[in-house]
Amino acid sequence: MVAWIVRAAVTKRAVLILAIVSALSLIALGVLQYRWIAQLGASERKLLDASIERGTRNFREEFNTELSTLIDRTMRGPDHTPAAIAARFHAVAATLQHPQILRSLYMATGSPKLTRVIDGGVVPAEWPGYLARLSDDLRDPEDGPPPRPFWNEDPPAIAVPMAPPPRPGPPDKGPPPRNREDGDPPGWLIFEFDSVYITKHLVPELIAKHLGPGFDVEVVSTTDLTHPLIGSAIAHPDATTGFFEFHPEPPRERAGRPRRHDPPQPPQFATSRWQLRVKHQSGSVALEVAGARHRNLAITGAVLLLMALSSAALVVSLRRSEELNRMQMDFVAGVSHELRTPLSVIRSAGENLADGVVAADKTATYGALVRDEGRRLSNMVEQILRFAGVESGRAPYTFAAVSASKLIDRALEESRATLENVVVEKQIQEALPNVMADESSISHCLQNLLGNAVKYGDGKWVRVEAARQGAFVEFAIADRGPGVDPAEKRSVFNPFFRGKKAIDNQIHGLGIGLSLVKRVAETHGGRVNVRNQPDGGARFSMLIPVEE
Repeated sequence: MVAWIVRAAVTKRAVLILAIVSALSLIALGVLQYRWIAQLGASERKLLDASIERGTRNFREEFNTELSTLIDRTMRGPDHTPAAIAARFHAVAATLQHPQILRSLYMATGSPKLTRVIDGGVVPAEWPGYLARLSDDLRDPEDGPPPRPFWNEDPPAIAVPMAPPPRPGPPDKGPPPRNREDGDPPGWLIFEFDSVYITKHLVPELIAKHLGPGFDVEVVSTTDLTHPLIGSAIAHPDATTGFFEFHPEPPRERAGRPRRHDPPQPPQFATSRWQLRVKHQSGSVALEVAGARHRNLAITGAVLLLMALSSAALVVSLRRSEELNRMQMDFVAGVSHELRTPLSVIRSAGENLADGVVAADKTATYGALVRDEGRRLSNMVEQILRFAGVESGRAPYTFAAVSASKLIDRALEESRATLENVVVEKQIQEALPNVMADESSISHCLQNLLGNAVKYGDGKWVRVEAARQGAFVEFAIADRGPGVDPAEKRSVFNPFFRGKKAIDNQIHGLGIGLSLVKRVAETHGGRVNVRNQPDGGARFSMLIPVEE
């Protein structure tokens, strides 16, 4: 017994240590997970920002490369005749991925004539209305066109000045000066772009290529930021980049002509004509990262909660296992004590009878003693066997319709020895329906309740009740004892449980009678209940379904 107490103390300490270690481990893991998720969120924010920046930069470079390649290679060359320019233009267009971005290519000189480059050469063309200002400047007899590129907003068009090839001259003096009277004035290449193709095909294709899904985009003109060319207005974009840029080489100053008196201006196309704005569909990159962080925290919290619940369940299971072991040890000790007493009495009586020390007039007394102790021993063994059968699920039941009065009468008859000096009061409702039950099992349960009422009550009075309760017949046994401790009501039907008063008063018992009653009632489809009566004593009831 001392060894068992030491082992139980060690087990409690181990369970307590396990609970503390589990709690500390979960707290540490939660803190580390929180810090890790915070760092992960910061890293993800940097990666998303870098990804958006890289995507917008690549978008800008690819668009501007297409534009610059088309213009530079068309203009570059020693021959600026219409046929040579047309040949270069078609050769360059064949190498582009998106030659459809150009709608028309015009050539203009100081004369009022305008030619359009087509496949195979050039043809005369009328000046478009949107190039009227450039047309007026080209035909200005005093000042001539401005020596810088010209931009038209709608439709998008670029007019780039071309320097004429130098005239041959003496080797030591270089080319002679050239003025307007010496020949044709400088020419202009006018590139008219297809805004429909750019907005409907090229820009969406580049956005999908370099940014991918998950982003809202807006394209606006830098001269009008309120009316998007593509998409809808974005208030606070995550990234912005300009495009539609061209950096031409500065035109040569026309010899023999004074420059304009207005201050020098940078090329119009060195600045972005259109602007791309990008924003994550979740609202912003910060909101997306915050949402991902919250999701990660929620998942981590759920995992930690499951781990905490698992640890708690493990600790509770260990505690229950420890409690069950303790009750089983109590049960073994109780059974050993309960078996030892009748066996000792039977053995002593048998030895006295065998040795002939019992007088003839005492033989009947010794015989009754052996009979009673043998019956007590048999009842105890039967109780244990029944409990073992119910717990294992192998208890045989034979259900049949049986009257409530018959069950009560059988229980009272078999408990006659227990109720020998006890007043039994019966309250049986008339015309009770039959119940579907195993007669032997229900009668044995009623015997257990009667025995408990005598043992834990005042030992002088019990009441047996039977009444209809809806679809059940309620069998109840009441006594006039101290009742059940309210703190123990939830445990009285547990296996091996014995109340504090029973242990303190050294009342004999195994702690399996009420558990057996509960299991049998539940197997029959019923239930059990216990309550203290207002005038004192406890009332145990068992509800069994009526016959359908």
